[in-house]
Amino acid sequence: MNRLLIAVVSFVFLSGLDAARADELDPLSVKLFQAQLALAEQGRPQAQYYLAEMHLQGLGTRQDVDQAMVWYAKAADQGLAEAKRKLDQKEALRRQVLEERELERQRQEQYDKVLAEERARLRGQQASVAPAAAMPSPEQIRARTKAAEQAELKRKLKAFQEAMAREKARMEYSSGF
Repeated sequence: MNRLLIAVVSFVFLSGLDAARADELDPLSVKLFQAQLALAEQGRPQAQYYLAEMHLQGLGTRQDVDQAMVWYAKAADQGLAEAKRKLDQKEALRRQVLEERELERQRQEQYDKVLAEERARLRGQQASVAPAAAMPSPEQIRARTKAAEQAELKRKLKAFQEAMAREKARMEYSSGF
């Protein structure tokens, strides 16, 4: 009976059926969930793993990621490698999300800093040139910043080319002796 239940649950997962929503639970999936819960509560790691999958997919129950992680942890504690992999994947995903959030926070801080500096610079120019005008939009500030960066790069390139020309002339002059 237990093997049959595990086989049926495995078939459901392997067949790629869509997870039932909490308000659309079909009676068969609810019965499978209840049977799987009974086996999982007996401490069977494979049953705990499948119960976690059912929670994760919302099969026979409301979708509940937190409950899924609880059952994965119970199965992993009993040495089930599949459950351990799921927990490791979740942890890796959690770390990746945290890293991406931190990078986004740093980008936003940098943007806010540049924006504040540009606004302060423009306020100084406006005070010396004319009465206060409307603040530029972020797109205008980005365009002006990009134009200033390009002008600076052109100036540096020109200085480099002039230095190279002087060096070439010096080399030609010194090779003539």
